Amino acid sequence: MLFFHELKELERLKYFWRAVINKAISDIRSKSPDTEARQLKVDAYIWLENDKEDFDLVCEYSGMCKTLVRTKLVELAKARGVWRKTN
Repeated sequence: MLFFHELKELERLKYFWRAVINKAISDIRSKSPDTEARQLKVDAYIWLENDKEDFDLVCEYSGMCKTLVRTKLVELAKARGVWRKTN
């Protein structure tokens, strides 16, 4: 049985992993012409497209459905002109 403080720690970790997903959303949505921001956008796309194991773990740890998150991120990436399916 988990104690209260352990449950609180699990909740904190879940919010941490959700922040990772939110950062990817923020990076994909960015319209900044800044070189670093553009690179972050590309990195988020590469993470979404090519690092499926890592992406799936982040979704699992965040308590979010990986299929739904990936679908929504792909839609967003397509709308922002970032998405190019490579495989």
